[in-house]
Amino acid sequence: MNTKKFLMIANQFPPMGGSGVQRSSKFAKFLPTFGYKAVVLTKTAPKKQDQTLMKDISSDTEILRVKGADVTNKFSFFAVFNKLFGKHFCIPDSEIFWVKKAISEAFKRLKKGDISLVYSTSFPYSDHLVGLAVKKEFPHIPWVADFRDEWTLNQYMIDIGYSKSRIAKEKAMELEVLRTADFIIANTESMQKGFVSLAPEIAQKIITIPNGFDSDDFAETIDTTMDTSKFTLTHAGSMYGRRKPDTLLKAVSELASENKIDKSKLSIEFIGNIKSRRINALALELGLSDVVKTISYMPHDELIKKLYSSSALLLLEGSGAGSGNFSPGKTFEYIKLDRKILAAVPENGEAANIVKTTNSGKVANSADKEEIKRAFLELYEEFFAGNIYPASNNEAIQRYDRRNQARMLAEVFDHLLQNTPALR
Repeated sequence: MNTKKFLMIANQFPPMGGSGVQRSSKFAKFLPTFGYKAVVLTKTAPKKQDQTLMKDISSDTEILRVKGADVTNKFSFFAVFNKLFGKHFCIPDSEIFWVKKAISEAFKRLKKGDISLVYSTSFPYSDHLVGLAVKKEFPHIPWVADFRDEWTLNQYMIDIGYSKSRIAKEKAMELEVLRTADFIIANTESMQKGFVSLAPEIAQKIITIPNGFDSDDFAETIDTTMDTSKFTLTHAGSMYGRRKPDTLLKAVSELASENKIDKSKLSIEFIGNIKSRRINALALELGLSDVVKTISYMPHDELIKKLYSSSALLLLEGSGAGSGNFSPGKTFEYIKLDRKILAAVPENGEAANIVKTTNSGKVANSADKEEIKRAFLELYEEFFAGNIYPASNNEAIQRYDRRNQARMLAEVFDHLLQNTPALR
């Protein structure tokens, strides 16, 4: 097979930890199977690293690291000023100071003449500004813009309350990216529809490639550690914005007060980048301090083993405008883990549909405490009755295998380079 090189513009990339790096690293891992090798343009490795994620990256992968300058997340005496500076001047995001250096590095690398295609992925949206500059300088090289999150329709942007002038600037950036890119990838079907509503003329050059799971991450994990004497519900991943455990914990507290569950046989664990002080204070207020446990970020391979030891997995997403268009990255690893999921998410949203179509657990409207109580109690009672595992739809689950998604992206690349039909 004649392998072609493509430039992957991905500010977030291993050994940076977190769910944001998974999509890029898995594409880099599996695309060579379909004839495409990534040359990665990313940010200098952070001080806090998850080296286990580097196992997906071949030792011969060319990685170009450019130093970033995100001042808005630095802890200092001027922290409040930094946040205000970021809100009003860092457009479209705090990585805007990385863009100029990244563009320079991209131009230098592309001049070698061996790159067939450019792929940029967001968040941060600044990645697409690098891709846009590259397309203008090298118009003959196809450019694919991949959106892991929505941009101006994003629920978190809506909640921040940016000024009208900033929103107008970002909408102009977004439209230029959508119209200039040779092809657009959306993370969800709702996201795809949203982009087409903004720019109807892109309808023939956009498809959905969802997030997913890598079967290799689960191959060596043996299920021998579940404690069947205690119902352990685990949430993995960041918690911010509308994604809060408040309604879930209030529901559990009420179930305990109603003597429908036994707190001594219950554990609720939150793992990752979370506001542990706030969660622990809420647990204390609700009489759940002996039930709730907060754990800091875990390396990915350790996290998978931890999730395997759980009785059930918690998926949270807040309600409100735009929330249903979003599905947390952890959703896809959850459905692979063969553990029942409690999905407290917007009804009829992307996450709810995934859990339902894969038959992986129970869905409750995140805004409805009574629904959450019902779903939680059903899982709790089923567990102690010995009905531990979900009756999953394995065919539906396989749709989210990272290998299949790499094949889909490779077909887009083939379409642009060889004029073959793009996968619809």
